[in-house]
Amino acid sequence: METPEKKKNCIFGYFNKGEYQGARCDSFGHVSKEFPKIYTYSPEQVAIIKDNVMNELSHSGSAFLNMLFGEEDELTAELKHSEDVKREWGDFEIRVIEFPISREEWVEMCVPGEEYKRNAVLDNLGEVLETHKFMTIKDEN
Repeated sequence: METPEKKKNCIFGYFNKGEYQGARCDSFGHVSKEFPKIYTYSPEQVAIIKDNVMNELSHSGSAFLNMLFGEEDELTAELKHSEDVKREWGDFEIRVIEFPISREEWVEMCVPGEEYKRNAVLDNLGEVLETHKFMTIKDEN
């Protein structure tokens, strides 16, 4: 009887001009250097994130919320800011990076006083599993 292969955990790291900007930290596309969202690595998950990034670059998320609520509220403004930051980067990469510990272990470290443990993990991430390049054309008007 074969044992099922253990699925890898990963994060989606954003790099602009080769410099780490942080990792995707929620479903809305926000980026954080301290609290990455941990995903299960699969081709389907990578495809979802790539689609989400393309939507973010076209302001689809903030436009949808604006249409839904009829005015720009705090959430819509925050989402639009996150979209604008990525557009300002111009060319950037998302690197799918193996995350070296389980979600459970990570959650246990996400309390005050455990910063040194989190930093040790973030300073020693696993291998880059995939790299995806994105390009935005800055508005010249």
